Amino acid sequence: MKLVEPSSITVITTFRCTAACEECCFDCSPKRKEKLSYEQISHFIMEAKKSLPKLRAVFFTGGECFILRKILYDSIALATKMKLSTRCVSNASWATSSKNAYKKLLPARQAGLKEINFSTGDNHQRFVPFKNVVNASIEAAKLGIATVIVLEGAANAKFKMEDLLNDQRLKDFNKHADNPVKIIQDVWIPFHKDSDVKQEKSVILSKDKVDSFTGCDSMFANLGLDPYNKVVSCCGLTMEAIPEMKMGAYEYGNLKKLVRDQYNDFLKIWIWTDGPEKILYYASLFDESFEYPNNITHRCQACALIFSDKKVQRILKENWEKIFDDVMLRYNIKVSDYNKEIQMVGNAL
Repeated sequence: MKLVEPSSITVITTFRCTAACEECCFDCSPKRKEKLSYEQISHFIMEAKKSLPKLRAVFFTGGECFILRKILYDSIALATKMKLSTRCVSNASWATSSKNAYKKLLPARQAGLKEINFSTGDNHQRFVPFKNVVNASIEAAKLGIATVIVLEGAANAKFKMEDLLNDQRLKDFNKHADNPVKIIQDVWIPFHKDSDVKQEKSVILSKDKVDSFTGCDSMFANLGLDPYNKVVSCCGLTMEAIPEMKMGAYEYGNLKKLVRDQYNDFLKIWIWTDGPEKILYYASLFDESFEYPNNITHRCQACALIFSDKKVQRILKENWEKIFDDVMLRYNIKVSDYNKEIQMVGNAL
């Protein structure tokens, strides 16, 4: 059986954060204590580089990864030494001024940091003023770091895309910058039943869009290490709500086995091949008593439902053999195409 060759790894450095966003996917806050040591991070990066021949990048996230300070900088430097591209995800709480932003970012850039993503929106701005994000973004871009601001996307958001795009400092900087700050919007999903997050109908992954549903490349193509020092199959938004995504405790020397063992789970193969939305659609075809949900706005929600809904679980267990051969055929075709693409990207670097 051909295996997907992972091209990136994610290090979830800590669940501690300077913010406590209501809809944080990992429920991070200043009260959380979980974090990885440099020894744990460095062993994971070194073994991944040794065991995964197509590895190209390391992503550092959290929580707030810059809380780790020297541990983060040394980890970036190690990845850079191993010729791996690096990216950090941050809320920019530390960028209270342009001077402070520069001081925090310079060691990261000197360590080899290639890209940084800053998160903002209604939830984040309860704890981190937007000016911090602007300070950090401009200073990062000046240092030559590829910089992206990621906005919480919600129909009822108070801080909207036009507010971000119309920020005068960003507009003035981008007008003449060789390395402009990029701006994107992601779908902000609720993690609590009483959440007031609302989305436009256009972003709902309704069953009439089934022909556009694709496999989830976050599965297999990226491996993660969480703050409990456990290897995870996927670092998606609902990862903490899905115990099956935890592959086991990491010990130096066991990564290759953990990677191979995840292929014993047909459901994960199916998710990578078709995506969780299409699997839910199949469940509705297998059993008419299950109605495809009309409130899914992000594929991670669909994935969480597959692993948590007892009725969906029963339907899939009773019917998976009907679809097995077809899925495995498409899996093998996709994995061949994917590995070729990864090889071509590697040859171009």
